Amino acid sequence: MNIKQLVTSACSLSVLTFAITACNQPDPVGDLIVPFEIGAGIECSLKNVVDVKVTLLEVKAGDAEDVEVESTSVPCAEGKAIFNNVPVGTYTISVEGYDADDFVVVDNVPKLDNGVLEAAEIGEVLEGKETTTEVVTLASTPSKLWVRYELEDGEGFQAMCSQIPLTELAVTAYKNGGADPLLSVVLACDAIPTEVNYHDLSDPERELDGAVFDYVRVQPRDATGNIIGADVKYALPEAPGPGRTVKLTFSARCVGAVCDLKCKGANDCTQD
Repeated sequence: MNIKQLVTSACSLSVLTFAITACNQPDPVGDLIVPFEIGAGIECSLKNVVDVKVTLLEVKAGDAEDVEVESTSVPCAEGKAIFNNVPVGTYTISVEGYDADDFVVVDNVPKLDNGVLEAAEIGEVLEGKETTTEVVTLASTPSKLWVRYELEDGEGFQAMCSQIPLTELAVTAYKNGGADPLLSVVLACDAIPTEVNYHDLSDPERELDGAVFDYVRVQPRDATGNIIGADVKYALPEAPGPGRTVKLTFSARCVGAVCDLKCKGANDCTQD
């Protein structure tokens, strides 16, 4: 091997060694502390919160869903979650508070406010540093209202929406025994169920307050929005509480241009 070949080999070896060393370098990491509180800093016991789960989600571009990177659960009374050796980057922070029955009763899910979606909580991890985010404020989760229904013709046989005048169902949830509306949703007759034969009624503004929700009314309407038959009314035995789901079942029997709703299932229900 002459001097030129020796120098070339030495240079090649140096480049290879540098490349291997660079590849073996660990990804830069840092620590992140996420403090949280309920409302104005009230006691966890007032909302029956036992444990709090904090999740870091990698922020994805465009419409892609954020991906969970790491999560941890801590007693609510600790008031913060600590993440060590987290890859450097910016994360969306999801916080959920669970009661003794494992229901999520408080969280920081952004709600739709006058058509504008609130900003999500963000945390940034810096290389070799411990960073504390702003305090994440938790609010009560709304209740959920699920409904399902059967359609019948004048002979009592199963019918399809295209065969009857019923076009939509106006569902309204109330507080104060039916005096004050909380949530109003119009459900198309031919809407596809979202939860195992149930329709999970949309509540993007999180208006269905489980602490006071106690009454439901369902009205049958035609394509012009006119009421075309008897409604059903459900008086709940008690407010379900945050994070709980209320399930209601009824039927619609259509004779000519009239479609009367009738209660089915175990819930107390009266018909006009």
